[in-house]
Amino acid sequence: MNGWQRLALVASVLVATGVGIFRYEQFPTQEKIASEHRHNIMFWRDCNTYFQNRDIGKFNSNSPCSLYKRESVELSLQNELEAYKYKLSLLPERQVQWTATTIGYWVGINVAALIIIFTTLWVYRGFRPKAV
Repeated sequence: MNGWQRLALVASVLVATGVGIFRYEQFPTQEKIASEHRHNIMFWRDCNTYFQNRDIGKFNSNSPCSLYKRESVELSLQNELEAYKYKLSLLPERQVQWTATTIGYWVGINVAALIIIFTTLWVYRGFRPKAV
């Protein structure tokens, strides 16, 4: 391998590392799904409490729950467990999709860099004097 090929290899590895670091936080895990589930359960329970307090005369117009109807809150609270199970069943597919997308970003950046390099070299060669 010549120096330019080694430089391209090192740059490609650096790009892969950068893309991996950038995308790492978005990797879907069971813990993230469970955390989201806990957050949703707490929110819908708080909304349920909001409606119970409203029934006994305690009003809190600043609550985000005031945007919902009681029926939708109760339904959402009941459906949250089903949604959790569904998200868990999709986890392997989402992880494969994340991996494919990350590899796609890496390939796309490398291809774009190659196109820029080859285009720049082509233009540069156009300005060199012609040999007679």
